[in-house]
Amino acid sequence: MGIEDLRLNALIEVDPRSNFEAFLKAQAMRCAERGDAVFVFTSEGSPLHRMLQGVEGISLVLLSVDPDAVRRDAQLPERVSLLTLDRPHFLTLLDTLMSTEGRVHVFLDSISSMAMALGFQDTYRLLRQAIEIVGRTAGSRINAFAVIIEGTLSEAERNTFRSMFQVILRYDGSGPVVLKPPNVRILWAKPARPSAKGRPSSAEKDRRSAANAVRGFLGSLTKSDRSTES
Repeated sequence: MGIEDLRLNALIEVDPRSNFEAFLKAQAMRCAERGDAVFVFTSEGSPLHRMLQGVEGISLVLLSVDPDAVRRDAQLPERVSLLTLDRPHFLTLLDTLMSTEGRVHVFLDSISSMAMALGFQDTYRLLRQAIEIVGRTAGSRINAFAVIIEGTLSEAERNTFRSMFQVILRYDGSGPVVLKPPNVRILWAKPARPSAKGRPSSAEKDRRSAANAVRGFLGSLTKSDRSTES
């Protein structure tokens, strides 16, 4: 199976020396080429942010510790959104994605960065609730991939996060290896051909609908902030 065919939630442990961002970019693009909705949650200004900005079919949600980040969202390019990294907003946005139609792939870069920004306990609670939200949606429609960078967490913290995921992969630059469940082999198929130009396919309509749902949610946050000020 390809990485886009894995069901439910998967943890990807990466070697920081492996140029893993290029690997994640390739997988996100592969999912987008199938016409699926792809959302990449990453830190504002991260290598993955720079690599994926402007890539067709991929929506970026930039996580910032700036409490006023959402006010700058309207200034960003299409398919790029800015979200303050806090549990209520993150989970509500994820819930919004789960309620859209069509197949959705969510990439989270990374648990390591979140733990540094929020602390272990808050990150654990956020991920536990996020996995519950994803679990309420049919596994055949939603895929969620979260990244841990090796060497950034204690062994106990890493094992705690590991216990939350049904699939665990490791990437060290030579290709992904499935650690859990055992005896699963990933086959790398050729990228799907992009759909012909003209009327958008049903998958493309679903993808646009999901992107619009995110923009609508973030727009409501901005309006809420403005009304509070007035």
